[in-house]
Amino acid sequence: MTRDQIRRILGLSAKIILGLAFLALVMFTVLAKVGGNSPALQDAAEGFIAEISAHRAVITTFKGLYFFPQVRLDFEDLSLYPPHGPQESALVLDRFQMSSDFNDVIFRTGRFRALNIEGLRANPGFIIPAAVDIEKTLIEEQKKENSPSVFYYVLIGYVGRTPARLSIPVDTFGDDADREYRLRFDQLSLLQLGTMPPMPLPIEAIWTLLQQQKAQARP
Repeated sequence: MTRDQIRRILGLSAKIILGLAFLALVMFTVLAKVGGNSPALQDAAEGFIAEISAHRAVITTFKGLYFFPQVRLDFEDLSLYPPHGPQESALVLDRFQMSSDFNDVIFRTGRFRALNIEGLRANPGFIIPAAVDIEKTLIEEQKKENSPSVFYYVLIGYVGRTPARLSIPVDTFGDDADREYRLRFDQLSLLQLGTMPPMPLPIEAIWTLLQQQKAQARP
């Protein structure tokens, strides 16, 4: 291969790389401007929730859906209704906030920056035989002497009439100001029901145990 041929190949490669970089810049600029709280985006969010829940979804206060640099969804007052039959809500949710980096969503890393649930109330039989209430969720750091801190994603509420607390271990990435999390379902979670001490169990065993709870309404 002659020197001129090498130069032409290198020049063509540089042009292709610059072209792809320009297209990526345009795409990311467009994505950054796409999003908001328009009725079309609300319909898209309701349609997605309806598809995964097999129930009709109605969002009262839609605060926004954004795609870049973070995928973010924020709404208040969600109600799920059976697609047919009585129009009584099977689940209501006061507040939901989720955010994850665009790349983490594209590559399915499982990482998230926020996953906040407030005031979820599910009727008996919708999730498990008993009613489920989730008052709030939070990230909890448990410090241990002479060893790294352990982080949990914690759900606090009720199973039927029994106070419940479920702590799922998470991996952390980044520092306090720019931290991401990833749920570790392959590690033991902690389930506390009523006054019982927390029980370390695999998440599958926790699900089986909750399925055995009596069909109780919320308190």
